[in-house]
Amino acid sequence: MIRYLILNGIHVRGFQMLHSPVLVSPLPLFGACMFAHALASRLGLESRGVMPLVHRVEPHMDALPVQNRKPAKNAKPEQQTIFQLYSNSKRGACGYMVGQKKDGGDYAKDYEGPQSMSFQPSITGSGCFSIVIRIAGDRDGLEKTIRQEKLRKLRFAGGYIDEVERITVKDELPRYLPSGYCLMDASDEVQRDLARGRGIVESILIRERRGKMRSEEMDDDAIDAAELNAEEPEIISDITDESGIQSDSQGEPYEQRIPTTLGYALLGDAKPRTGARPGPGGEPIDSAPAESMIGLVRLVNTRRISAKDTPFWTLNWRTETESSPPFDYCLLTQSAA
Repeated sequence: MIRYLILNGIHVRGFQMLHSPVLVSPLPLFGACMFAHALASRLGLESRGVMPLVHRVEPHMDALPVQNRKPAKNAKPEQQTIFQLYSNSKRGACGYMVGQKKDGGDYAKDYEGPQSMSFQPSITGSGCFSIVIRIAGDRDGLEKTIRQEKLRKLRFAGGYIDEVERITVKDELPRYLPSGYCLMDASDEVQRDLARGRGIVESILIRERRGKMRSEEMDDDAIDAAELNAEEPEIISDITDESGIQSDSQGEPYEQRIPTTLGYALLGDAKPRTGARPGPGGEPIDSAPAESMIGLVRLVNTRRISAKDTPFWTLNWRTETESSPPFDYCLLTQSAA
């Protein structure tokens, strides 16, 4: 028997938004799935997939003073400086130390000690999410066994859980899905756009729309040319639902494509390492350096989800044999309910 454990309204503070050295993303898909996996493991449940939902994301920002390059002619001294918002770049200790020195390596120049070892940068944010876990079996009263204090001991993409508004167990979806946005794989759409001859940037970042809906940045000639060269044109109407999301005549809303971490590729063998984080029972866990694998997802309103395309993410371990040398990697893949 398949049932759905729904954690509605997970308020998270300080989750990690820095997915790689070059990517900041508001969608902690991998971290949300790992949180659900850890919760299911502690409850003795068999997880058959995870569906994260996004309600609100707020990046942590700092207002820093900078020089006003274009002050007014008679500007006062205090008007020479303006404040601009920058991401709040905090730093936390690395998982383990490296180097040839006694206490590790790569220390600050003026002081050599464990307190000034090299740090791992991070860009954090806060937000509200929901999690749906597809579980096998029947557990009466399951929602009553999950205590708030136990949830607060877990981490959600490195962030602290302040509150979970409601916990329920349901037998069907999407009827009981909370209002919000689910994360669906966008790779098929991108591949289809590339096959039709669109550029890589346009295929990744822009969802093509045709017909009556026109971009304010396009003139009439550009719109006519786009419609003339379009294949299988869609008829777009000016329908707006209650949430203010503009939809086409077939009820398909405007969607955003956002990059996020879908997995990790191992850069070495997994083995016990000094300073690595232990398991829930204090047992040592093998670890290895890894590089994040970035993919595209699209945000889809839960009210637009049908029973046949309810997206659940599962983690799979694979081996890339065509590279030299081969390497192992874990990757989230999506399947319908």
